[in-house]
Amino acid sequence: MRPDRFFLVAGLACGLAFVFGTPPFQAPDETSHFYRAYAVSEGNLSARRGEEGFGAVLPASLQELGSDLKGDLPFHPERKIRTEKIFQALQVPLEPERRRFTDYRTSALFAPVSYVPQAAGILVARWLGAPALGLLYAARLANLLAATVLIAIALRRLPSYSWLFTMVALTPMALFLRASASADGLSTAAAFLAAGTVARLAWGEEEQGGWQDVAVLTACSAALCLSKPVYLPLAALVLLIPAARLPGGRRGMVLLLHGAITAAAFTLAMATAAAVDVSIRPDAPTDPERQISDALADPLRVAGILAEDYLRQGSRYVAQIVGQLGWLDVNLPKPLLWGYVFVLGLLTVLDARREVAVRPWQRALLVLIALSTMALISASQYASWTPYGADHVEGIQGRYFLSLVPAAAWIFHTRRFPAEPALLNRVLPWLSLAALGVAFWTLLHRYYGI
Repeated sequence: MRPDRFFLVAGLACGLAFVFGTPPFQAPDETSHFYRAYAVSEGNLSARRGEEGFGAVLPASLQELGSDLKGDLPFHPERKIRTEKIFQALQVPLEPERRRFTDYRTSALFAPVSYVPQAAGILVARWLGAPALGLLYAARLANLLAATVLIAIALRRLPSYSWLFTMVALTPMALFLRASASADGLSTAAAFLAAGTVARLAWGEEEQGGWQDVAVLTACSAALCLSKPVYLPLAALVLLIPAARLPGGRRGMVLLLHGAITAAAFTLAMATAAAVDVSIRPDAPTDPERQISDALADPLRVAGILAEDYLRQGSRYVAQIVGQLGWLDVNLPKPLLWGYVFVLGLLTVLDARREVAVRPWQRALLVLIALSTMALISASQYASWTPYGADHVEGIQGRYFLSLVPAAAWIFHTRRFPAEPALLNRVLPWLSLAALGVAFWTLLHRYYGI
């Protein structure tokens, strides 16, 4: 089966299992993501400060459900949830007229574009009269469908690395996020589509792309900046495309349009984040303004801290790209994690086409983009999540790098050892399904004791 078709079928089928198998609010920050998506579904695109934090006035039933069902499960893998509790929660009505201020400060940092699919699902479910908890499942389903379709389109555009991208998109972590209400589902899908569009224009068989390709690439870059401004360097992927392959054979107009829209999106994203004037981490003495000021005064010290973190924690981040589910407390078997990493490494060599030639200057640009993105991810967590004055970085998770992988993979593209496509088509679907099966079983055991 072709990789894009396999991804569409397996991504939706296995995604549905995770949508309904993952207990409510047991994905990272899913309560906050869900509250924000509901606010967007009501047309409330910006949060505001209240006595209890930063958020909006929402139906009280949402916060009550979130507190009850999230409970004390996160970070306590020994604790389980009863399925009867979930079924009972499905009987709780929304009661939209009974409202209270709801804090969702962590998701208020992002522009509302990250929540469009979830908000659309909630809107439909509300129209159908779904109960409060039914809205969460509607948000998950819409998120899964939208992100899966976008990634499937990206896979069809690739001139090479179709199976590598498919296996990355079907890591347990990536699928788990798409099957939740998390904003990471859409941002990862946008990264895949951007990388796929650039690859098609830079190395594909077509001699020249059209303005529709430029529009897709620009929309993806804007969406990435709006979802998480740390992905700004990915907008520079457009520079990989030779001028002769751009519409009209001229790069200036394309770069002007692409740059202006991306810059506007980045500015809006930064303004949205700056408006959140409450600490996003109430359990630690963070001070982003002073942290940034001190970092600018001594950049070499901070650069050393960031570099040391990757040396010490790099292997953990790589493993988390494959999967650490739940609130980072559902640990997959190590043979699965490192076996999957090994397969991805092999595919960077084997899943290649001799017709695709990545030039040295393109590899150099990709390295610069990757390092810049990694630096921004680390710097953002050092400023906003790490206690003031610390000599280490806190808050980085492997899932943050999922959006970088589709671009960074091209650094390692080689034409020397391409494998027979028929062999990959026969072997990789079974490996993928086996990995997802083990991950799903581990999830069920963690939460239900199965």
